[in-house]
Amino acid sequence: MFTLGDKILISFFILLAFIGFIFIRFFNKNADIVIVQVSGKEVFRTALSKNSRFFIDGFIGKTEIEIKDHRVRILDSPCDKKLCVHHGWIEKPYETIICMPNRVTVSLYSHKNPIDAITR
Repeated sequence: MFTLGDKILISFFILLAFIGFIFIRFFNKNADIVIVQVSGKEVFRTALSKNSRFFIDGFIGKTEIEIKDHRVRILDSPCDKKLCVHHGWIEKPYETIICMPNRVTVSLYSHKNPIDAITR
């Protein structure tokens, strides 16, 4: 069913994806900004170094977000299942918490990271 060339090509792409995952996960340790979006539009941006709590108006109500000790989490949301609340803390670049019913996205990024300049 698969030729030797197919197997080599598939192995190459799996290896490439694995190397990319390792690079992003382990070499990007310093997120420094939090960006909050509602319905895909940025509504709030702040430094991850500032401990704070704030509310964001989403599609179905207010979402409470907490920044503490260079980490961020959603404390409360008006959604039913509260999967975003149960997600817990995020602290590394490119990690994201999404509240689909309220259309709120909390993402971490780094200004110092060369990948960030390419992907934005």
